[in-house]
Amino acid sequence: MSGYEVAMIVSGSLSLMLSGLAFVVVLIRNIKK
Repeated sequence: MSGYEVAMIVSGSLSLMLSGLAFVVVLIRNIKK
């Protein structure tokens, strides 16, 4: 595997984690209301 592929996988997993985190935050805010 080349460094470029590794970078693509890492950035992809990071964006997935960030979107999941944002989803959880919105969910918690909706429950607290």
